[in-house]
Amino acid sequence: MRAAEPVMHSLSADLEETSHLCVLRDREVLTLLSVSGHSFRVHEWEGRGVPADRTSAGRVLLFDATPDELYVRFPGHPALPALWTTIRAARDEGFARVAEEFEAGLSGVSAPVRDFRGRVVAALNISAPHARIGSRLAEAGTRTVTAADVVSAHLGWEPEPPPGRMT
Repeated sequence: MRAAEPVMHSLSADLEETSHLCVLRDREVLTLLSVSGHSFRVHEWEGRGVPADRTSAGRVLLFDATPDELYVRFPGHPALPALWTTIRAARDEGFARVAEEFEAGLSGVSAPVRDFRGRVVAALNISAPHARIGSRLAEAGTRTVTAADVVSAHLGWEPEPPPGRMT
């Protein structure tokens, strides 16, 4: 969390929104740390578990999962194929976004924090009232990816070089 906190302060100040550092716990997302970037705080999320399948942080935390792992984690989930499609699309984009899917009036984006092996170990999230962030989700996603990459670098992660480029 020490590596993430200063980055979260910068991200929250830049976007003037609240940032969260989250991890996966069973079928839930647990918020470890929240940093406010606006006078209006969304909620007190620290220590609170929320459904992984309905949040951008949960979808990011499932980036490394296979379809079989999703079936084991979410037995009997009524929309598992759709969840898998949503996770794959978010993974291709580099971040996940939700617009009032988990809670009415609340939207957000999340990006993966990776360890030295490249595995997703946490999610960096920005969430805010939809009226404030709804039209800026793509921009917020791009900035959150940049911030998450900084945290990941502190954990020893190195991005893969572009195809055709040797390091």
